[in-house]
Amino acid sequence: MGSKVDKKTKKHQNEKPQTEKKRTVIGTPYDDAFRTLTTDCPRLLISVINEIFNKSYSGNEDVVFYPNEHFANEPDGSHQKRVTDSFFSVVDIMTERYLLECQSTDDNTMIIRIVEYQLQTALDTGEIAENKIILNLSNAAVLFLRSSDHTPDSWIVEIKTPGGNVSYEIPTMKMSVYALEDIFDKKLYFLLPFYIFNREDWIKTGEEDADKRSQLLTELKELSDTLEALMEKSEITTYEFYTILEMAKIVADALIGNREKMKEGVDQIMGGKVLEYRAKDILKEGIAEGRVDQKTEDARAMYDDGLEPERIARILKLELADVEIMLDLRRMA
Repeated sequence: MGSKVDKKTKKHQNEKPQTEKKRTVIGTPYDDAFRTLTTDCPRLLISVINEIFNKSYSGNEDVVFYPNEHFANEPDGSHQKRVTDSFFSVVDIMTERYLLECQSTDDNTMIIRIVEYQLQTALDTGEIAENKIILNLSNAAVLFLRSSDHTPDSWIVEIKTPGGNVSYEIPTMKMSVYALEDIFDKKLYFLLPFYIFNREDWIKTGEEDADKRSQLLTELKELSDTLEALMEKSEITTYEFYTILEMAKIVADALIGNREKMKEGVDQIMGGKVLEYRAKDILKEGIAEGRVDQKTEDARAMYDDGLEPERIARILKLELADVEIMLDLRRMA
C-alpha cells in the first residue's frame, strides 16, 4: 500500500469546484479578466483545453479548482510565494490536472516558474509506494495575449537524471492565431474578451483614423451580436454571456485608455448590453423562492456565486450600502 507524501493529496482529490469570495487584481486588468472568467465560467475552459492539448472533452465535465499558491524554499532558507493563474482538473474517466497561465508579453523566464510550480504540486500530491516515489506532473500551457516571431509554439523541458533523460512539451496558445470566426467556430468563447489584442494597431491609429475606428467597432459589434445569438439559442447561459461581455469591456477599456472617440464607440456597443440584463435574468435558474424581494434574491445568488458586493451593486444598479443590507438580511433570515 502506497503512502502519500502530503495529506493535501486527499484534499485535492475530493475538492469541489470553488469560487473566490474576494478577488484581488494582480498585475493588470487582463489578469483580473482571466481569473474572473476562470472562476465564474469554468465550463468555458474545457474547449480551450481541447484546443491546446488535442483533447475531446464533451464540455459537460466538472472542473475542479485547486489552490493556486505555493511556497518555494529558497537557498537562504526563506519561503517565496508562487502564484499561478489557474490550476484545476477536468473530471472524466481519467481525471487530469492542468496549469494554465495567461501572459500579455513575451517572457521566456516564465517557463522556469511553470516547471517550478509543476514540481512543487507534484511533490504535494506525490505517492510513496514501497521503495519508490511517484510524481505526477500536471499538464501546463501558456496563453499569450500578445506574441511575436520569437514567441515559441511550445517549450521543451528536458530533465537529465541518473537513470536517463526525460522530456515533455509545454504548449503555447497565441491569440494572434485566431480570427473572430475561428473563435466562434471552435467554441473558444473564453478567448473573446482578449480578441481586441489582435487589433492593437487599429486602437493606436483609430482615434484619428475614422476608417480604422469603424473597422474595430464593427468587429466588436459582430462579437457582441454573435455572442447574444448564442445565448438566445441556449448554447451559453445568460450569466456566461454577461460575464464574457463585461470582461471584454474591461480589457477594451484598458487597451483604449483615454482615447475618447474609441471609448465612446465601445461604450455604445458593449456598455448598454452589460447594463440592460437584469440579475434575475442572469441567474434566474436556481434562485429559491422566499419572502424577500427579487433584487435581494438576486444579490444573494450572485454573492453565493463569488461576486463581490461592489460588482453586485453595479449589476443591480443599486447603492453599495443597499446591497450590503441585503446580504446582512441573508444572515438574519
